[in-house]
Amino acid sequence: MEENNQVVIDVNKAKAAVLDYLMTKIMEKDFDSIAAVAGDVLNKVLETGKS
Repeated sequence: MEENNQVVIDVNKAKAAVLDYLMTKIMEKDFDSIAAVAGDVLNKVLETGKS
């Protein structure tokens, strides 16, 4: 059986941190950072969906 070395994260804390970061960037009108985060999140979601 293959050992799984993934780090377990608290999803709610992660969501809150990302939302907090995005809200800060929206207030600063830093849309490049928002796009970068959105791209990273989307890539991770797509990567995670593959088996």
